[in-house]
Amino acid sequence: MRRLCFGIRIPAQTSTRNGNYQFYKPDTALEPAVKQDQLFKACFEHATIGFSITDLEGRLLEVNPAYCAITGYTDPELRLTLDYKTLTHPDDLAASGEKIRALKAGQIPAFTIEKRYVRKDGGIVWVRNSVSLIRDDEGRPTHFVRLTEDITEHKRTEATLSNVEARSEAILASAQSAQYAAERKYQQIFENVGEGIFQSTPDGHYLTANPALAQIHGFGSPEELIQSCRDISREIYVDPARREEFKRLVESQGNVLGFEHESRRKDGSTIWLSVNARAVRDEAGKTIYYEGTAQNISERKQAEQALRESEERYRDLVENSHELVCTHDLHGTILSLNRAALERLGCDAREVVHKKNILDLLAPEVRHQFEDYMRRISKDGASRGKMVVQTRTGERRVLEYYNWLRTEGVDAPIVRGIARDITDERRAQKALRESEERYRELFENSKDAIYVHDMSGRFTSVNRAAERLSGYTREELTGRHFSSLLTPEYARHVREQLCKKLEAAGETTYEVELITKQGRRIPVEVSSRLIIENGLPVGVQGCVRDVSEKKRAHDAARSYSRRLIEAQEAERRRISIELHDQVGQILTAVKMNLHALQKTCSAPDILKSIQENLSAIDEAVDQVRDLSVDLRPLLLDDFGLVVAVRWYLDRQAKNSGIAVEFNSLSLSEDDRFPADLETACFRIVQEGVTNVVRHARAKHVSIRLERTGSDLILLIADDGAGFDVKAKRSAGSGAATLGLRGMEERALAVGGTLTIDSASGLGTQICASLPVAQERSRMERSRSAIDWVSV
Repeated sequence: MRRLCFGIRIPAQTSTRNGNYQFYKPDTALEPAVKQDQLFKACFEHATIGFSITDLEGRLLEVNPAYCAITGYTDPELRLTLDYKTLTHPDDLAASGEKIRALKAGQIPAFTIEKRYVRKDGGIVWVRNSVSLIRDDEGRPTHFVRLTEDITEHKRTEATLSNVEARSEAILASAQSAQYAAERKYQQIFENVGEGIFQSTPDGHYLTANPALAQIHGFGSPEELIQSCRDISREIYVDPARREEFKRLVESQGNVLGFEHESRRKDGSTIWLSVNARAVRDEAGKTIYYEGTAQNISERKQAEQALRESEERYRDLVENSHELVCTHDLHGTILSLNRAALERLGCDAREVVHKKNILDLLAPEVRHQFEDYMRRISKDGASRGKMVVQTRTGERRVLEYYNWLRTEGVDAPIVRGIARDITDERRAQKALRESEERYRELFENSKDAIYVHDMSGRFTSVNRAAERLSGYTREELTGRHFSSLLTPEYARHVREQLCKKLEAAGETTYEVELITKQGRRIPVEVSSRLIIENGLPVGVQGCVRDVSEKKRAHDAARSYSRRLIEAQEAERRRISIELHDQVGQILTAVKMNLHALQKTCSAPDILKSIQENLSAIDEAVDQVRDLSVDLRPLLLDDFGLVVAVRWYLDRQAKNSGIAVEFNSLSLSEDDRFPADLETACFRIVQEGVTNVVRHARAKHVSIRLERTGSDLILLIADDGAGFDVKAKRSAGSGAATLGLRGMEERALAVGGTLTIDSASGLGTQICASLPVAQERSRMERSRSAIDWVSV
């Protein structure tokens, strides 16, 4: 690649292939490249023929002085503001289009064309352009090169010769017969006129047609049109009834002017035609044929349709706009009001339009401003501002308007304007200010600490309660990062809370420990939400409440619940032992005595009674044993949780007939846990399976027990009827509700959690997560605390 002296970069490659110029640098230079450039530049600058280079879009890139002289423009004017199409006379623009496409496609090497240029001074100059193409190394077109010669004088000479020839033809024509001249003139008009000319019979076929008519209907020649079309009403007219209307008008009036109908072309497309025609009759007055002209008016029809649609859209826009639209003359007389304006003012169009003045709509206290408003309109052509109008009911409304003067396209100057009712907006702004004042009062006087921080986590606003709670002043808190007030071990929980807000844009409530300026730890409950502006979060607003008393009460209640459960278990164990050791032994002794009596007695009635009593004692022993096991299974104390749960589930499966599946996963029968943990887990299994047997109507129950990290996980699932958990909790103190609360209290008593997931017809799933002993103390201390981290 190298740059020519006139500033175009083209490939440095050989030859002018197919007449398309490609400048090149010879393999063996006869003289230095600089000298070649200077020589070329000299030729370019001093050539008497115009030389120009354009891009493929016709923009002028380089021109020589001769080209400037031909066009009358300077070099900068041509290259910076004009292009080849701008210089070309509008009637000559299409002349070279086909040749340009053939040149680009490589079908022709170059071409020469004569056309007119419009000079800067408006004069017309004829030029002969020799057009060639520059291609790059890969043969792709990049630029056009034009050699432009002024042939205006040559054209004038040709015109003079043409005039001479025309006068000669006129003399020759005058020598011929008047009939021949008329026929020849008619034939030329017939062949070359732009409008279609026809003769057609009343029954619907063409007698004659000129080329323009054939072209209008999409046929290649008049002969093809005449031979192909045998019934004009069906083959040409889209609506045959219009053909009948055409014939009726011609027969009744003798001719028609501007008769419009939709016509079908050869390819099936449709166009609109305007027809002028007359009837040609014989001596008896009978119509022989119709003759006339047809003009394609499709573009006009499309323009009219577009105009109608545009006017309709404008009318719909104005009438259905929520803004008030009005026009009035320079005296203020109302010319039009849209529906919104009439409704807002409480007016009727028949009472206002052309009957009232804008001045009549203004509130009396501002009518003196009307003259100043009209002066601004007349001087500046537009005016904007606010006005107070008075409705029919006497209500004052504030309008924000923009009116402008229109003088073009109207018979007399009019003022057109649009206004927006801002009365409610102003009231809303006033209400907002009052609301903000009330909010500020609540904000400052709230007993709970209220804060706002940006998305970087730095406080931007706090109330007095926040100062009292934290021990810092408002100035010390503003700009301070909230994480500096919190212990760092809660990071994960805070991230979770932030993610919840970002995902759902809702409010989250959680508990943390606040570190005051004096270093004291205070448990607090935080309720916070995102502040959204323009759809994006810009900050967080929250409320912080001291829950020290609440936590102390909660801890006391939990301790009481734990002690109560421990007391219940101790009592259960005592009663179980008494039933097993005392009542069971007594029943056994009675049974042994009856057996001894049975051996010594021979009376049938007494033996029968003894046997009935033995059966009753056996049943009582079984019931006592079952009661003892239900109260406190000895297997739980002796062999541990896994063995006790498996034994209990086998027993329930036999008694209820429900398929029970137990999976202890990685746990073995030798794994033991603290007694209170094993008891709590066993009681949850016991209560959960009992509820399934009594209420669920299930066919299958699955129990899974495993240790995950520091937690013992218990999962109970059934395929029964299910229930609405929320409704069940709010139902009161029924047996089922007490059972659910009992399981939850068992889990809480050992520092764990219990969740119940159920729905009608979908079964129930109970999941308990119970911390083992070494983890429980830490979790009990931080159960309700949620970490905070920087946003």
